[in-house]
Amino acid sequence: MIDTRLAAVIVLTLSSAGLAAGQFPTPQQARLPQPQQPAIQEPRGAIWGVVVSGTLQDPMGSPTSAYTVVVFPADPRYWLPSGRRRIQGTRPTTTGRFSFSGLPPGQYRLAALTDVETGIWYDPTILEQIQAASIPISLGRGESVTQDLRVGR
Repeated sequence: MIDTRLAAVIVLTLSSAGLAAGQFPTPQQARLPQPQQPAIQEPRGAIWGVVVSGTLQDPMGSPTSAYTVVVFPADPRYWLPSGRRRIQGTRPTTTGRFSFSGLPPGQYRLAALTDVETGIWYDPTILEQIQAASIPISLGRGESVTQDLRVGR
């Protein structure tokens, strides 16, 4: 059963924000509570420039673009909406090449996923599920790391 009072409040909030059809309000416009900051803080103005790249291969060792490659922090404290710069996903090129840039230094996990919706990798429960099937990578300040992935059978 839908609470029509809540639906009416949401409609009023959106229409009073002056947004066109199909636009969504920012948390400030909708007056939603702001997400909490992670327990670990980065220095203000830090520019990391860490790059991770590689080739995704099928079980036979041939390049493939049939998966989505995801990089995410090994530390679950960064699995928050405010930690999105540490979580990235991309589809490889037709030659299997993938690349991530702008990651802060730290310990990460790298995984290849199949049949996923764009952005699902921001969900902490999904990251928890794929953590065991991912591989660890360590990223130092200003490094360029190459890590090829071969998906299992």
